[in-house]
Order: sequence, then C-alpha cells, then structure tokens
Amino acid sequence: MDRGDVPLLRDISDVEYFEEDQTVSLPIQLPIGQDGTTPRYERGSCPEPSFDNYGGKGVTIYGIDTGIKIEHACFGGRARWGKTFGPEQIETDLNGHGTHTAATAAGNYWGVARLANIVSVKVLNAVGSGQNSDVVAGVDYACDHFEKSGKPPSIATMSLGGSASQLLDSAVTNCIDKGMHFTVAAGNDNKDANDYSPARVPLANTIGAINATCYKADFSNFGNRLDAHGFGVDITSAWIGPGKNDSKTISGTSMATPYVAGILAVALEKDQRIKPQELTSKMKEKAYHGAIGFPEGTTNDVAQLWQS
Repeated sequence: MDRGDVPLLRDISDVEYFEEDQTVSLPIQLPIGQDGTTPRYERGSCPEPSFDNYGGKGVTIYGIDTGIKIEHACFGGRARWGKTFGPEQIETDLNGHGTHTAATAAGNYWGVARLANIVSVKVLNAVGSGQNSDVVAGVDYACDHFEKSGKPPSIATMSLGGSASQLLDSAVTNCIDKGMHFTVAAGNDNKDANDYSPARVPLANTIGAINATCYKADFSNFGNRLDAHGFGVDITSAWIGPGKNDSKTISGTSMATPYVAGILAVALEKDQRIKPQELTSKMKEKAYHGAIGFPEGTTNDVAQLWQS
C-alpha cells in the first residue's frame, strides 16, 4: 500500500484500524554461562524444575516460532508440521530456536509434558526474524486449526516479540477468547513488558525468566503484565544438526515460556474444559511465591506442576 493511500483508509467506515508492518524477532539468545550479573544464591526453597514423563497426553502445543526439526528423537513421532508463513518456504527449522522451545515444552529428554502433541507453525526465518503480518497469519492458522479440530485442549507458545502491535495483540486475544491457551515471552531487554507484543496481551500468560535459585535473570523483562516466571538460564534442549539427538544450552525468556507451556499442558490433560483465565488463576494459586530480584509491581510467582 502507498503511504498516499492512508488518508483514504481513514475515510472508510469499515476500517477499524491499520498499522504499518514491522519486524518481529527472537529475543536475544544468551549462550551458556552468559546470563550477565544474575546472582546465584543457594536454592533454598526454590523448587526444582518440573517434569512429567506421562503428562500432557491428548493436549496439543502449537510452537509459533522458527519451525521444528520434527524428526528429532526427543519428539518420538509426536511432532508434526502445521504450516509455514513468510518467504522462507522450507518445512524445517533452519535456526534451532523453534526446536529448542518445542522440546522444552514437550520433548522426551528435556520437556515438561512428555506425551503432548506438537504442531510447528513457522513464522520466523533462519536468522530468527520475520514480518508481523506473518506472525499474525501464524496465530490465525493455529486458531483455525484448533477450531476445526473440535477445540481439543491446546496451547500456543510464542517465544518471540516486537514493538507494540494492536494487530498481533488482537489476533492473540481473539484466539484466547475462543478457548486456546497462550504462553508468551516477556522479552530479554530488562525493560517493562508492557511495551512489547505479544507480551502485553492481558489474557495471555506472559512469562519472565529466573535462574536455578529463583533469582531474576538479569535480561528478563518485568512489570505488572507478567503472570509468572519459569527457569530460563542455561537451559539445555533439542537443537538442529546432522543427527537426531543434537542439543544446545542457551538462556532467555524464550526458554522460560515453553517450560510454563508444558506445565499448563499437564494441567490441561487433567481438566480439559478449563478456560484460559481459570487456568491462569490456578497456575498462580499453585505457584511458588518466591521469585527474587524483580522490580516492585512484578509478580513473584514461579510456575510449577501441581496436583489437581
């Protein structure tokens, strides 16, 4: 569209709003040991990471990311390709990030919900970036697939972000209104998550990152928009490579977010009719209330598995 057409759009009563397309990207990935100045205290009562070898059966997790190496051994045949958006029309993960996040949620070796099914929705390219319009299309695809499948218990996990976008926020909100659960990364800029999309979506589960002693990862975004925190420092999970067992250790809210998605998948298996807002409330009720080092106004809830 030509910029000269903008005044014409403003005069069309059926146009609710419009916005310029923008780049969406992965939060900066931090290699092992590079979590800045994050203090490491004794674990104390900070819970161990939660895993369930038999959890998540019958639950679908949509990984909206760089794609997934679906033949990786950790998925045990439970991952499948959904759809690709953007110019890189190659049905595999050329970056590694999407494979890492999917396996953190539901991989056999590293995941939380180790019986959940995984659907790859590729919206970012090999360097971890893409257009906001393609991310919106990916969200819409996942939502449509969810509806056409009869609305089985499902979660979309999004470890990506960009500047505030009403278009992306609306797509995520509309899907949540239809019954799909969402986990979204708070971001890795050590800033207020309210300035980022989809992190600022009120109905989504916005996730910050902590280290193994429940202290704030120095990179993690913060603010009253966050719903909970997950472990996001020096996280080992699946990666792309020549074999079927490749792995890599990295840090970020990108790692914390699918970790919480896996926790929610285990809960959804037990209560398949629970609504998104109800599950968020339950997650917060059952959380370990002991995250340290976040600015005032940020939740101290650390997501963990719970018994029904």
